[in-house]
Amino acid sequence: MAKTNDEIMDEVTARLAATCDLDPTVSLLDGTGEFQDTVLESTYLIEAYQAGKDLTLAKLAYVADDMKSLPLKERVERASRAIIFSDNWQQERAA
Repeated sequence: MAKTNDEIMDEVTARLAATCDLDPTVSLLDGTGEFQDTVLESTYLIEAYQAGKDLTLAKLAYVADDMKSLPLKERVERASRAIIFSDNWQQERAA
């Protein structure tokens, strides 16, 4: 059975929270690596969720290089909004 958007969001927000809880010296948005990849993909999926898109299709449509090619300032702004939404999502789901 296919996962619902909410089930996928539970996974996305948990993965993002775990990544954000890492050593603060780890660069999440500048450079390369699995941490940046997690933040950028999570950002994309959270934005898709907020836009009312199907997250299963959004996962298939995600192209990492598209997000990585954005200017650092835009990546930071978008990721910051996604992290805030993710935190709020987890708090609301726990309630």
